[in-house]
Amino acid sequence: MFGEIASFISVWDRLFQAKNKPEKIETVADRFILLFEKHDVHRNQIPRFFDHGLTHDDVNSHDKLLSKLTDEILKDVSELFGTRLEWLEGVDKQIYDTHHFYKHPEEYAAFLTQIKTGNDDRVSAQLLLSYNNGGDEDALLLLSEDIGRIGDKAIVRYHLCSGWTHRYYKCRADLAACVAMTERGHIFIRGSRFKSPINSFCKGESFITGIDELESFYERDRLFRKCYPYWEPQDWVEDPEEFISNLVDGQWGKVSALKRWLNYHDKGYIETAYGDKDSYNLFSILLEKLTH
Repeated sequence: MFGEIASFISVWDRLFQAKNKPEKIETVADRFILLFEKHDVHRNQIPRFFDHGLTHDDVNSHDKLLSKLTDEILKDVSELFGTRLEWLEGVDKQIYDTHHFYKHPEEYAAFLTQIKTGNDDRVSAQLLLSYNNGGDEDALLLLSEDIGRIGDKAIVRYHLCSGWTHRYYKCRADLAACVAMTERGHIFIRGSRFKSPINSFCKGESFITGIDELESFYERDRLFRKCYPYWEPQDWVEDPEEFISNLVDGQWGKVSALKRWLNYHDKGYIETAYGDKDSYNLFSILLEKLTH
């Protein structure tokens, strides 16, 4: 009896202490180190990569580092990784800036040119799609810019182009235009599809490295009976059947998507560096088939 009471009191005491234990305060120094580590720069490599007068003694001592973090350093590291100063200061949960080109894909071309200036061989792209309805955004066009190296390891800055729902016809056509412009800029682009929601990445609220932990969406190849998690974003530029696959709004959505694609092609938005003279005809033929 007494043993049971003592055990109960012990459990209650631990619960009470845990509930009333002060939360750990995440300081600017904590976030500063985390920012580098999430971009593949080890704490001990910060002085070599970032400099700004920081020493190994500084980055390995919380108090010393905190005393060294000036407004200039915080601003510079935010610009280095394309992250928000407000997140680093601990007043906002959004880590990365996001860029939106929905309904204005022509602005993406200028944005891409700005990133590529002087970095022709150091920019790559990835189009990520989610097939989970857990979030209002389910597509992310991610640009990775090589900003330096540590040994053989490339360190990159991420540019997030978001605000898309890829199964909606307008977004599908706008993304196709962005894919074509990326190719026209001689930037390699690959695609990845996930079962997991990606809206926190689309909103810039999760570190991009966390994408590697998501569950992939596999599609079976009918011919070889194999499953592949990857797909080719270029299919939305070259293959009309693939372009209208998995769209919402049924037949109307497919027809509307094709019309928007053809309109963008007429404006010169969907021209790649590899030639697409047959694509326009293929998309036109499918549109006529669906409307007659």
